[in-house]
Amino acid sequence: MLYGPLLALLAAAAHGAASDYPLPKPLPASTDTTHMDYAADHVDYDESSDTLHLQGNVVVWQDSWTIKARELWINTETWQGRSEGDLLLDNGPSAIYGDRGVFDFRRRAGTLFNSRAGHQEWSIHGRSSRVDPSQRLYYKRADFTGCEFHPPHYHLYATHVKIVPHKYIWAWNTVYFLGPVPVFYTPFFYKSLRPKGLLDLKLRPGKDKRNGFFLKGTILSELGPHAYSKTYLDYYENQGFGHGLELHRRKGQDERAAIYGYRIQDSSGTRWTIQGDAYQSIVGGLAAQARLQSQSDPHFNNHYDRNSYFRITPELINNAALVYNMSWVSNRVSWERRDLVDENRPEQERRYVKVSETIPRYDFNTAQFNFGLPWLNSFSGFAQSNYTQGRNFLERTAAVNWAGTRNFRLHRTLTYVPTLNYQQNYVNRQVIANRNVFDTWVGRYTVTNGLRFVSLIGDWDATHVYVKRLRPDAIDEDLEPPDRGVESNIVTLQDTIRPNRRTLFRTSSAYDLRAPRGGPNQTFRTRLQPIVAEVELTPHYLFALSARQDYQLGEGSRSFLFDTRVGDEEGTFIRVGGGNNFASKSLYLFNSDIGWRSKDRRTRVLAGLRGQANTPSHVLRLSRLYLFEKEFTISRRWHDFYTWFMARYRPDNVQEYSVRLDLRLGKSEPRVPRKDWEAEWFPHRSLPTADRP
Repeated sequence: MLYGPLLALLAAAAHGAASDYPLPKPLPASTDTTHMDYAADHVDYDESSDTLHLQGNVVVWQDSWTIKARELWINTETWQGRSEGDLLLDNGPSAIYGDRGVFDFRRRAGTLFNSRAGHQEWSIHGRSSRVDPSQRLYYKRADFTGCEFHPPHYHLYATHVKIVPHKYIWAWNTVYFLGPVPVFYTPFFYKSLRPKGLLDLKLRPGKDKRNGFFLKGTILSELGPHAYSKTYLDYYENQGFGHGLELHRRKGQDERAAIYGYRIQDSSGTRWTIQGDAYQSIVGGLAAQARLQSQSDPHFNNHYDRNSYFRITPELINNAALVYNMSWVSNRVSWERRDLVDENRPEQERRYVKVSETIPRYDFNTAQFNFGLPWLNSFSGFAQSNYTQGRNFLERTAAVNWAGTRNFRLHRTLTYVPTLNYQQNYVNRQVIANRNVFDTWVGRYTVTNGLRFVSLIGDWDATHVYVKRLRPDAIDEDLEPPDRGVESNIVTLQDTIRPNRRTLFRTSSAYDLRAPRGGPNQTFRTRLQPIVAEVELTPHYLFALSARQDYQLGEGSRSFLFDTRVGDEEGTFIRVGGGNNFASKSLYLFNSDIGWRSKDRRTRVLAGLRGQANTPSHVLRLSRLYLFEKEFTISRRWHDFYTWFMARYRPDNVQEYSVRLDLRLGKSEPRVPRKDWEAEWFPHRSLPTADRP
């Protein structure tokens, strides 16, 4: 039933006599399911054209639709309508304003011209907007933004925009503007409207000497409460297109994994890399773990750094294992392979070759128990089959080790800990024809005496380690070799002084008691091992110093390292480190970093220098200074986006300039707490989220 005429009559009665406002003829009964209620200051009905004309404060209700307008015409035969002047269409999920519009009430569809609307935190203004029966909206020539400021800090312009309320925005031929300035163009644009966003786009344009201009795009996608992905879409002026994918999953400590892959067809051919780590609890105490590392050539990261700080990768390590933990013993079955770069090839053609592989390997370790004895006992062992490049045989080895230890508290300041180990080793070397070329048993025992003395001048630790090898296939002393079967006979002394938790001093050295037969005469200086001194000072959170000196009598300093920081690493600071070693005593390597952050914490400047200094005659007499790496970055967090610029210079005249722009594009936050996920597998990513690749 239509209540419009009655409502119109009541409205007219409030202004004058009923005879002054001729009543329209009742609308014909509809044979379809279209039902409508309406109200207006003035209602006319033209029977000849089946047109209902509503004027003044017009409100039309149709199921979930509400239309408010100044003037509206409705054809009651076709249920087509049109409006002139300002109007509002509220279809439930969306509210759209327009200068005029046309409607199909039977289909619940319509088009508004010069329309304006809000979709969650997004506002959009288009030349026209069309609403279909499924409540989707299609805009033509539209500007839209997620910034609430007026005028907005940024906006996007697209020729076509599709909006599925509460789900997503999809736009074609999109230009991003910072204020009135166009920044970049993308053929398509996607943004989730869900309470937690599904996609996050990061763009990083730049230039380097090898690749020319480049544009690196990263799309972060949420895959549920425990997983997310990163899709890499890159373009390099000189090399072409590259693409990659990174997947992360973490559901507690027992289910975590990450895998990364990247591929590009450049001027050198097809180049790629793949890396992965995983740990998965299966059932009970059974778990699986794996590490995957492979790439086409060692220089891949040097040219396309997306996932690693190691620009040159000379070694690849792959392994997998099953671990079964019981209440008293841990068991592990594993496989491991190691590949190295083939140095015999020209540098640009070097590839990886297998140098060793262990399959399978079994390890076990027991907990400590006493067997009713006054000391603790434990057992461990392994068995493996190993291939090593250059050998024409497989080496099969196994070992079982027993350890017994006891702690004696001689005084409140003096503790004595003796440990006795016995290990039985088996070695079998077998050629491809299955002929044994070496098959033997070798035993060895180890006696360790540890003494700790707590004093006012530090905690003193004195340790004596004696390792004796037995004769193969016998339980006798092995006296024939030059070392007389004594593999180790060394005394170590260490003093640790820690007056408070911010100060640490440590010194240590050792004395070798072995006397091999036929060797040079041993003197005190040759027996005394390097004297190592270490210091760590953090008297204030704005200052830290650490240094390490390795000194050998008769030779002088073997190595020296230091690192000092003044200031807050999250704010303004300066950090300097360096050192040298006995291989090049006159060559000192150093690195320095300087950082500054504004008071509002939005602007960040970092600069770094890596270099070497040559001091052939004296440490204070510098003859040559070489800066082999220089880097400068500046970043700024604005209201709606994050900007970052980097310039880097490296050896071989490598120059790189890069800009990154992260758009907020709305207020949705990621569902997955990823703060420490990536740092577990990729340690160099232990940076604030905004500074990660």
